[in-house]
Formats: sequence, C-alpha cells, structure tokens
Amino acid sequence: MATELENKIAQFETDLGLAHDIVHGDDETTVETDGGYVKSLAKLVKDAEDEFVGPATTVAQDARDDAIAARDAAIGAAAAAADVAGDVAADRAATEAARDTATGAAATATGAAGDAEDARAGAVTAREGAETARDVAIAAAGEAAVAVAGTEIDLVEGGWFTRTFAAGAISPTVTGWPAAGTVASFMFEMRKAGLATITWPASWKWAGGVVPAFSSNATDIIAVVSRDGGATVYAGLVFYGLDPE
Repeated sequence: MATELENKIAQFETDLGLAHDIVHGDDETTVETDGGYVKSLAKLVKDAEDEFVGPATTVAQDARDDAIAARDAAIGAAAAAADVAGDVAADRAATEAARDTATGAAATATGAAGDAEDARAGAVTAREGAETARDVAIAAAGEAAVAVAGTEIDLVEGGWFTRTFAAGAISPTVTGWPAAGTVASFMFEMRKAGLATITWPASWKWAGGVVPAFSSNATDIIAVVSRDGGATVYAGLVFYGLDPE
C-alpha cells in the first residue's frame, strides 16, 4: 500500500511539474506529455497574436482572453494542489482530489489552445477574403493605382493610392470626398511608412483608437472610408509587413 501511494505521489509531482511548465513556460516553450506535445500558454498567446491581422483582430483577442482565463484557472489549481501536497502522506484522498483538479485545469488549457487555433484559421480566411475583395474591386473599376508624390490624395483620381516614404515629417490630406450621405473609400499602399513622422488629419478615427505602427522596410496597406464627406473618416490597418527587404 505504501509503495502504491508513493508511486501515485511521484506521478502527481510529475503531472504538477508538467502543468507548471505549461502555465509558466515562455513564448517558445513546448512541453512533452504522455498525450503528445503541448504548447505553453505564453506560446499559445504569442502564436495567436502573430497570426491575427485586420478584421480578425476581435476573434484573436477573444482567443487570447480564453487562454489567459485558462492560465489563471491552472495557476489557481496548482496553488490548491501545492496546499494539499504538504499533507499528502496522511490524506491520500485529498492528494487524489488535487491531482484531478490539476488534470481538469490542463484540459481547460487544451481547449483554449483549440480556440486559438480556430482563431488563427479565421484570421487566414479573413486575410484571403480581403485580398480577393481588393483584386475584384480593382478589376471592376478598371483603374490603375495612383502614385502620390506630394501630400494630397485626390479621390477624383482613383481608389488605390501608393507612396514610398522616407525619413522626415509629412501630413497627408485627402480631397475629392463626395457629398455627405455618399459612402466613399480608398486603399493606401504605403512603403516604408515607419521611417516617416506622419501627422494624420484630426478627423481620422483609427481602429482600436490608436494609430498603428508601420513597417520601416516593408509595405503596409490601410483602408479608409467616410460617409459624411470626409468630416469623419474611419481608417484601419489591413495588411502589415508585405514584401520586406
């Protein structure tokens, strides 16, 4: 009976160590378990964040929140297990209950990992859909991209604008908006925008309330839309880091 209890204690300590690695491992950690390799919660969050772009941001955030909740649950379970472990020799039933709790927390973390993977797939689908929509829009309009040399983007000239930035300050302006009540939009393809100090018009409202950081050695594409003649303009980063040097 003592040997069986000792074996169960040893197994419990091993399982607790694995749960600790999954909960506290850094964003490069993958833990080998009897059921296969399991990523740490930090790695799950990092992998999900690395893959999420544009319209998929909300889905990615939900998956990240699920992973954080699973981590907190696992931390709580590990703390409970540590309290019971001190009296494991005298109270075998309490030890087994703590082990079951830790197992349940690990299952919760595995479920969060599945949610993160689903969110990643959704991000890829959203990105591919946006690319298709862009190609269809350009083909339907039958217009070429308009290179912007100065600071003015004139919507009379087209709906897809390009510019290569350099170090220095610049304040882009947009003209040619239709009258209020008519929705108008355009895409701005920006090369090396991260090198410049860009002051955007005060009427622009960015997704998430924050102007995104742009690439210094690659291409980023933003989508811009207004339905009140440019009085209020909504903008968001659609693609980041394309064709890096």
